[in-house]
Amino acid sequence: MAAELRLWSFLLCAGLGSVVFAADPTMPPDWQRAPVSAAAAEPELRLQQIRISAGDALAVINDRIVRVGDQIDGAQVMAISPSSVRVKIRQNLRELSLLTITRRVSE
Repeated sequence: MAAELRLWSFLLCAGLGSVVFAADPTMPPDWQRAPVSAAAAEPELRLQQIRISAGDALAVINDRIVRVGDQIDGAQVMAISPSSVRVKIRQNLRELSLLTITRRVSE
């Protein structure tokens, strides 16, 4: 009888111990804890062509034709000049250029 009582006590404690240390099912997944890198946060934008004519300017970015005010992959086209396109990604301005490497205009 005493051995059986000790066995039940052990099983009860072992069972409660695993419940106490079990993961909380209401906790959010680990993806919220992982830091987001700046490179992953911004879309990859590739300026391919610019065409400016009387009263109209357009550009080809990521194989799509865009004009000022258009959205492409989360970025808004702010301005199109003969050699570059200025886009706004969240609150940051970025200049895409045909002549030089793309650079960040503002942080």
